[in-house]
Amino acid sequence: MDQFSESSKQIKPLAYRLRQNVRLSEKEGVLHLRLSYPLKSVMLNQFWRAVLDLLAKGPFIPLNDILSMTENRNRDDVEFFLNDLVRKGFLEQAGVAD
Repeated sequence: MDQFSESSKQIKPLAYRLRQNVRLSEKEGVLHLRLSYPLKSVMLNQFWRAVLDLLAKGPFIPLNDILSMTENRNRDDVEFFLNDLVRKGFLEQAGVAD
């Protein structure tokens, strides 16, 4: 039982960051994420600007920190949106959901 509790302490919380080959840009008031290979682009609402700026800084950002920036948004909706960007290749994910 002690072994299990020791290993559970090492589990990291769910976190995200922008992939290294993704660039955040703005054109005519519209946010764009651009993946250099394979070439992809997605347009996003300005609401996500602060979150994406944070994710672009390099280290993984815990989901709870991201949620604190997205007040009045459902946790499941934010997590689904971020996981969709992971699936499309724009973000990286680490850790596990709690």
